[in-house]
Amino acid sequence: MLTDDQVAALAPDPASLKAGKDLAKPGKWLTLGSTPQALWGECQGSGANPYQAQVDLGNLGSKCTCPSRKFPCKHALGLMFLAANQPAALAAAAPPQWVEEWLAKRAANAEKKVKAATEEAPPEEPAKRAKAAAKTAEKRQARVADGVAELQLWLKDLLRGGLLTMPEKPPGFWQNVAARMVDAQAPGLANGVRSLADLDFYADQWQPVALEKLTRLYLLTLAYQNLDTLPTDLQSEVNNLVGFNQKAEELKAQTGVTGRWAVLSKQTRTDDKLTTEKYWLIHAETARPALILNFYFVGNPTPLALVPGATLEAELVYYQAALPLRALIKQSTLVKQATLPMGAGTWGLLEQTHAAGLARNPWYNEWPVGAMGFTPLWSNQRLWLSDQEGRVRPLQTDPDSRWALLAHSGGQPVNLALLYRADQCQVLGYWHGTSYQPLGDGKLA
Repeated sequence: MLTDDQVAALAPDPASLKAGKDLAKPGKWLTLGSTPQALWGECQGSGANPYQAQVDLGNLGSKCTCPSRKFPCKHALGLMFLAANQPAALAAAAPPQWVEEWLAKRAANAEKKVKAATEEAPPEEPAKRAKAAAKTAEKRQARVADGVAELQLWLKDLLRGGLLTMPEKPPGFWQNVAARMVDAQAPGLANGVRSLADLDFYADQWQPVALEKLTRLYLLTLAYQNLDTLPTDLQSEVNNLVGFNQKAEELKAQTGVTGRWAVLSKQTRTDDKLTTEKYWLIHAETARPALILNFYFVGNPTPLALVPGATLEAELVYYQAALPLRALIKQSTLVKQATLPMGAGTWGLLEQTHAAGLARNPWYNEWPVGAMGFTPLWSNQRLWLSDQEGRVRPLQTDPDSRWALLAHSGGQPVNLALLYRADQCQVLGYWHGTSYQPLGDGKLA
């Protein structure tokens, strides 16, 4: 069942959020209806014909005949707000033809993608495609190798200058190197350089954080230069980090991990009109984490619409890696009853899991986890988290989230979702029973 917070998380901007809430009134709509799969309605606009809005409840995709270039538009948001607050207004009914056609088209497109990844081509076609792909791959590998060598030299020069020179660097210092990595067809390396530019040099103890980022990036360049000597899974990990992505169509043809997945957080960042979305999920029965990444240009519809706090009955396929974390959703449906996942009760258990992950993958940096029975504490102008054994560690939160968490706890143990990091964990949200409340501003650092 949708909630206000879940719908609000889908809004592309504050103006759309306000307009969507204004349309969450039955009197604004000429027709309204629903099935377990979809919502729809007709809303009179400025033109002669009413706007036809529809929402796929399977993945919260939407479509509307209004001229807005925002996704979801205010009409789709209005429908979802109505479903969250006045579900009786969206009476069960047979969908009109325009809704049936849209749903059928979405189902056909999904089936077509899976079929394209598995169907056999004429005998001569695979050989031609393989030859062309090998030639393209060879050219790219040469460009990436040059980019790796250039970045390695740049990192050495930066470290020779000393960490204390980093805050003095102008934005262009980082942007130029990131742009050269993009030109070298190594977007993962470009993201690594951008993460250096995003460091908060006014924060206490920024130097160890900067040194860790530099070390990880330098280690990645060495690993790529010695790729053939690494185990197969670690080779895949290095290629993923550099920017050699596995094809989604091929992954979707594989059998994935099924079950109930809790959506813990959505984090978004827009750079040069390209929006990056990070969704953190956790498997309810096994506590296995998953990262769903979305990339799309501003003005285009998001290819995926997950809502923090929602529970999915889904099949996820993981990208091949030394320690698989990134995944894609092969198929999913929303589950009305939220789920409280399994989790750990002590920092020691979390640290053991993290250490085991680092042994398999030296770039293992962050992962979502359920922290059960932890108590938030406020001391020395900082937020801390005490485990069931009384051991405390500092937490990373924005001010609004900090007070919301303390108010919810009231000094008592609570069940939390954390983004675990070796240096400082971030609170993603908390459970009240099986109801989940996400925290944070949703911005991707």
